[in-house]
Amino acid sequence: MLYAVINQSPVLGGTVQSTPSQPAGTLAVINLGNAVAVVATGTWAAFKAAREMSVSWAKPADAAQMDSVAIAARARDLMAGGTPAVAVRNGDAAGMLQGNQGALELTYELPWPMTLSRIRAVVDSAGDITAWSNRIVAPSITAQRRPLPASGVDSSAVEGANDIPYAIGSTLVEFVRHDAPVPVGYWRSVGHSINAFAVESAIDELAARVGMDPLAFRRRLLAGSPRLLAVPTRRATGRRGQPLAADAQAWRCTHLLAASSRRSRKCLSRLPAASRSTAFHARSIAERRSIRTRSRPRWKVGSCTD
Repeated sequence: MLYAVINQSPVLGGTVQSTPSQPAGTLAVINLGNAVAVVATGTWAAFKAAREMSVSWAKPADAAQMDSVAIAARARDLMAGGTPAVAVRNGDAAGMLQGNQGALELTYELPWPMTLSRIRAVVDSAGDITAWSNRIVAPSITAQRRPLPASGVDSSAVEGANDIPYAIGSTLVEFVRHDAPVPVGYWRSVGHSINAFAVESAIDELAARVGMDPLAFRRRLLAGSPRLLAVPTRRATGRRGQPLAADAQAWRCTHLLAASSRRSRKCLSRLPAASRSTAFHARSIAERRSIRTRSRPRWKVGSCTD
């Protein structure tokens, strides 16, 4: 059996200027265009040769644009002056936000993939969001594989921002394609991983603006959607229907159960019966986890010890 190890260009788009000479102890060196493959009869010889081999690379003309600082600066330029494609337009959010000194403006720079999200919103004293604008600057995963639709919107880039479940007045969601030369690809959550962070962070900021509890603020915005409202409603209670604060105290007592029997008895005596049950239930889970952890073998290189 033969083994090959690749020494790849350190820069996207880089190419091999000339094929290096064959190192001793190897069978061949193959120029792959953007990489060099070293072939040997064993993995160690191939790894060693690939690591020690000196390769001369030709960098692409746009190599300087592949710097994180340059990509982030380009995103800010596009946020300010790029031509947006409209993903959602309900009402006149842009008009309501223009010149509105009370509008909250938040910008999130996210690395997965490089995305800049700006949210501008107006919330009244009652806790109603009357205007919401979200402009998203991001590379287009779809455009790397096929043409974008006539709207110019990459649905993967705006998902999680174009279908917000909260009751919001005028809404505007825009997409500006980032022309970064670094390729991007699909992953499990795609746009939701980026946009959910920005949207929910902005919701927290709006709740703080009107002095409302973030959970109560969300429940107000979901009042017209019983199915969705059930999620924060469930989170507002503990494991056995107790208020979350009482349930949290029960879990605190659980830690005391492991640390000091006297302190745990004093802590538990202050809890209602249902919360005491929660604490003992939590303790049994913790003990089972501890037993599993202690019985799990510890792995070391070249050996296993129980």
